[in-house]
Amino acid sequence: GTAAERWALAVVVAGSALTTAYTLRFVWGAFARKPGVPDTPVHRVGWAFLAPPALLAVLGLVLGPGVGWTDRLLGAYADTYPAPADPYHLSLWHGLGTALLLSAVAWAAGTVLFLGRTTVTKVSRRIAWPTADSVFGHLLLGQERLALQVTGFIQRGSLSV
Repeated sequence: GTAAERWALAVVVAGSALTTAYTLRFVWGAFARKPGVPDTPVHRVGWAFLAPPALLAVLGLVLGPGVGWTDRLLGAYADTYPAPADPYHLSLWHGLGTALLLSAVAWAAGTVLFLGRTTVTKVSRRIAWPTADSVFGHLLLGQERLALQVTGFIQRGSLSV
């Protein structure tokens, strides 16, 4: 692919690695036992709370192996568009390839970030990350400057600015 496509792919893999790290951090923070932190009392939840994730799990188990049927269903819609040079079909397993390798790289990088979360946190705290307030303030100042320049250019001589 082109350089732009390779950069886009790298950004997607990096984003997937960060998503993996964040997911591991969330699951660890929500469910792991940590020294010095008392266990949170747990109570039973009702069926209405469990029904939506249970339905999604069952649908995933049913539709996963039935991906060939899904491909035929969606293929009718896809056939209304011109076919690409390399047609692609839904499948339960596409074999070893670049997509699987990049997924493994993203998962491994995310796991490394999670396991090194103490170091990542220390480094992150040393960096002066912009806050939402500062970004908004800079955007507002830039907009005011632009408005002054446009007004001065458009209304030259007719109004004092």
